Amino acid sequence: MVNEWYGGQPRVKHIDPSASKPVFLSQDHFQAACAIEIDEKAVFRLQGYRREQDKPDQRVRELYEQTMLEALPLLKPRGIFNYQPVSDINDQTIVLENNVVLQGKNIARTLAGAAYMAVGLVTVGPELENMVNQLFNNTDLAKGLMLDSIGSVAAEATAVYLDNLISGQVHEVGWNRTPRMSPGYGSFDIKQQHNIFAMIDATRLGVTLTESCIMLPQKSISFIIGCGPDVCHFSTLSPCRVCDAVDCPVRDPHSLRCNQ
Repeated sequence: MVNEWYGGQPRVKHIDPSASKPVFLSQDHFQAACAIEIDEKAVFRLQGYRREQDKPDQRVRELYEQTMLEALPLLKPRGIFNYQPVSDINDQTIVLENNVVLQGKNIARTLAGAAYMAVGLVTVGPELENMVNQLFNNTDLAKGLMLDSIGSVAAEATAVYLDNLISGQVHEVGWNRTPRMSPGYGSFDIKQQHNIFAMIDATRLGVTLTESCIMLPQKSISFIIGCGPDVCHFSTLSPCRVCDAVDCPVRDPHSLRCNQ
C-alpha cells in the first residue's frame, strides 16, 4: 500500500503485485553518449544575469562563445537508470522492495501513488572539471567560472535527456511520472546519495561518492522519479513547489513550471 495525496489529504492506494509488468522495468538502461544542447540563457543565469533587464555585454558574450568552443570537446555526457519497485509510501518515507528507505516529507508526497521509482545518474565526465581547475590555478578566473557554468548546464541537460527517455517509456504504457528530484534539494537530504548509489552501477559512468556525499566528477546529477498509473501527472506538479530554496540560481523566470 501507499498513501496517495490529493489536495494535501492522504488516501490509501493498493498496488497489485500480480499485475503485468512492462519489459523495460527489468532492464538497466545505460546511455554511453547523450545528445545534449547547451542553453546559453541558463549559463548566463549561473553567471548572475537572472533578471530580464540583466544583459551580458559584448565582452561577456565573446568570453562565452570562446569558452563554448573549448568546452564542447571536453564534455562526455552519459547516464544510467533503472526502475525499483515501491513497497510502501507514507507521509515521511518511501520504502522500496529492495529494503532501501528514502526519507523526506516533500519527496514522499511528490512520489505518492508510485508503483515504481526510476533511479538515475548522469555525468559529463572529469575532463571539463580538470580544465576548470587548471584555469583557476592559472588565475584565469573569468574563463574558469564561465567553463564551470557551462559544465553545470551540460550536466542538467544530460539529466533532462534521461528524464525524457523515462517519460517516453512510462507514457508508452499509459503511466504517469512525477517531477525529477535529486538529493540535496528541498527536504531530500544529501546524505541519501548513499541509497541512490546502492541501487545503480555508478562505476559504469566513472562516478564515485565521497563519505560527505559529494559526487566525483562534480558535474554529475543523481535523481529519482516516481512512475505508475496513479501518480500525480508531471504537468500538474512542479518540483519548485516542494523545494525550500529561496534564491535558486537555476530558476528560469520565464518558465511556467519554475514559477508555479
